Amino acid sequence: MLEAEKSLKTGLSELQESWHLQCSSWKGPGRGVPPALMDDGVEAVRAVAVPVSPGYCYQCQSQVPPRSGHCSACRVCVLRRDHHCRLLGRCVGFRNYRPFLCLLLHAAGVLLHVSVLLGPALSALLRAHAPLHTAALLLLPWLMLLTGRVSLAQFALAFVTDTCVAGALLCGAGLLFHGMLLLRGQTTWEWARGQHSYDLGPCHNLQAALGPRWVLVWLWPFLASPLPGDGVTFQTAADMGLVAS
Repeated sequence: MLEAEKSLKTGLSELQESWHLQCSSWKGPGRGVPPALMDDGVEAVRAVAVPVSPGYCYQCQSQVPPRSGHCSACRVCVLRRDHHCRLLGRCVGFRNYRPFLCLLLHAAGVLLHVSVLLGPALSALLRAHAPLHTAALLLLPWLMLLTGRVSLAQFALAFVTDTCVAGALLCGAGLLFHGMLLLRGQTTWEWARGQHSYDLGPCHNLQAALGPRWVLVWLWPFLASPLPGDGVTFQTAADMGLVAS
């Protein structure tokens, strides 16, 4: 069990370091920000002059830019609102969509790596017991602990491994889904309604969401890669057709 505890401590240490790394990318701009910015870095619009096709938010009682949406949880309209992430407790929009994608990628990688690190110790533990005991330990570790069938160290090993595998699958599925939206130039709201007005082609869509250095920001989300736009006006597929002609 010493090897199992060592692997568990190593895995938890890597999880903690990755969590601190990703949380730093979600810190707000600090105090003294303009009223049009939320404290968490998601740009909000309460009364912004929009030159083209403004919408109207009845909750905020003001005009809002295209692609923005009102969040009932944040109680504000968010530029290019994608969705409200309940796990992170904030909206994902124009300013923090790139850190959100990097969070999914890095979290999936770290959780998968921790699962691989814990794999040999968990495999040795499972081989030492009957198949029924093994299945119960993997599926119901809490029940096995409460009934005294396993020790606290064995429970921790099984529980952390289960959590890492489930988290890696969840983050991987989210990354695949948002990667599809990214290539199509859509938000979750636009995908649900079948809108493709802002699909500029895969390359332009990547640059619009991740900036000109979109290849490198996947490896290091803090890299300077300014977004080509202000979150208020967006180039459409029709505009690209006019420019090409």
